[in-house]
Amino acid sequence: MPDLMTAADQALHDSLREDGRLRYVTKETFPSRAFIFCCGDGHRAEQLEYLFRLMRGPKCDREIVPHWFTCHGGPLVLVPKFGGRLGREFLIDQLIQGIEMKPDIDSVILQPHSVCGAVRKRKLDLRSTLLLHRESKEEIAWVLQKREITTVTGITTTVHFDYGNDRMKTLAFDVDNFE
Repeated sequence: MPDLMTAADQALHDSLREDGRLRYVTKETFPSRAFIFCCGDGHRAEQLEYLFRLMRGPKCDREIVPHWFTCHGGPLVLVPKFGGRLGREFLIDQLIQGIEMKPDIDSVILQPHSVCGAVRKRKLDLRSTLLLHRESKEEIAWVLQKREITTVTGITTTVHFDYGNDRMKTLAFDVDNFE
């Protein structure tokens, strides 16, 4: 039985769906070549399979080049107050090495999931998770700018939700308009 969202988390989720900050992913604009940061939770393996389908595009005809980084909490580890300084440094170093080895990859996908055990362990709610998600995008953008990396031109932010009873959905999340 999965950990389910609390009533407050579900209300926030519903509000974000209603105002469009959580929305269906658009396959046409989804990157086909990306560095993916997601949780290492083996029960969420289908989230990677779904991301690969999104990357293949609406006609499943694009070549995909996923290069993924998985750890407890996924992209949230990029934020020092969640993953610590060493966690952040390790993932940033791995990303920089990846960019050097895979210059044809032009995007980053950041995808935490709800409900995440690493998040629950820290007693964080969905709002805190989404704020950390926003900070993880800011971290990536800052690193790309500081290092003058121009091959990576997009950062895509999604969230994988487990609603229980085998109902799951990956949604695009507008982190830039979330406070």
